[in-house]
Amino acid sequence: MAYAYVSAQNGDADIFVITTNNGGLNWGSAVRVNDDAQSNGKHQDMVWASYNAAGRLMVTWRDRRNGTGTGFQQPSDTYASLSVNNGATFTTNFRLSTATAPFDSVLYQDGNDFMGCQLVGDSICAAWGDVRSGKLNIYFAKASDSTGISAGVIEVASEDLFEMNVFPNPAREKVTVSFPFSPGEGVLEITDNEGRAVFHKNKPKETETVDCRNLAEGIYYAVFTVENYSLKHAFVIQK
Repeated sequence: MAYAYVSAQNGDADIFVITTNNGGLNWGSAVRVNDDAQSNGKHQDMVWASYNAAGRLMVTWRDRRNGTGTGFQQPSDTYASLSVNNGATFTTNFRLSTATAPFDSVLYQDGNDFMGCQLVGDSICAAWGDVRSGKLNIYFAKASDSTGISAGVIEVASEDLFEMNVFPNPAREKVTVSFPFSPGEGVLEITDNEGRAVFHKNKPKETETVDCRNLAEGIYYAVFTVENYSLKHAFVIQK
């Protein structure tokens, strides 16, 4: 039995696994699975684990080691590692995803993250959600558990929502809000994380640019409302 979890005991979020060989009566020591430099500020999360019939243990997770910065708001990949001794040691990590997905504020919303894997024989079958296309879509890869070599990554579910676009994200001096239609009516507001409006525009145009130079760093929301219909998009201001 294995328990995989995320812990910041080294100063940033890492993947750890503890295992038992006697049904939970005794547990081994926690083993750090991601093998990037310790305490480097790179944030790992969305861990999943699976045994095959022979007892080999596979762990997959979302990994930000390829981002240039630290913390949650970084580009991410899906990584994996194998243990053949029930979690005592793990192999060198290998990358399952074929594209590093840039951070998108949709990941702040509830229910938008997904990770799963199943080790079948010597094949990793992994599925995950990422925003490489600007939408949160689900991808699948089948790869060797020893080499990580994959036949490729395929998209299995696509999200094409009727929504406004907010860019750049993170924003610094200005942010642009664009609609897939010409509103002609309604109200566009920018609110801070406490719900206080910092920008208000009646009958916005198809594209509106908002000056952010006097706004503090943090999470903001672009909210468009017309009668009983509304669109909402989170974004970050980062100086």
